Amino acid sequence: MSFLGEIGVTSRIYALFRSEKLEKLDIVGSQYLYILRVCEYPGISQERLAKILLFNRSSVTRQIAALEKKGFLRRERYEADKRTFLIYPTEKALAAEPKIRKVSRAFRKSITGGLTPEETEQLEDLLKKVNRQGRETLE
Repeated sequence: MSFLGEIGVTSRIYALFRSEKLEKLDIVGSQYLYILRVCEYPGISQERLAKILLFNRSSVTRQIAALEKKGFLRRERYEADKRTFLIYPTEKALAAEPKIRKVSRAFRKSITGGLTPEETEQLEDLLKKVNRQGRETLE
């Protein structure tokens, strides 16, 4: 299998792991990414969030609406441009963020358990490099 196939399999395994661990919080699919980024960047615009997450704007709009309905996020119109919405985390999102990060750390620890710290660092560095190249390809 190519390295892209291996990355895809790892991503699917993480999705299954995450789904099981976050089920009680009512966070599904990629919703965890939205919560993490909005907690990291409160007041982020939907457009900027779409660029960071690499999702199209209509998908971002749908996910934000779903997370707003679940009580994780809130939208406010931007006063300088009424067409733009700014996204903020709610207390529920702020409470969920450390739990999401804990799940991510647990998965990272489980999949890198057979690697030395140096190998783990090298893997992260190589993946960051590949991701940078991929983002440049999209631009």
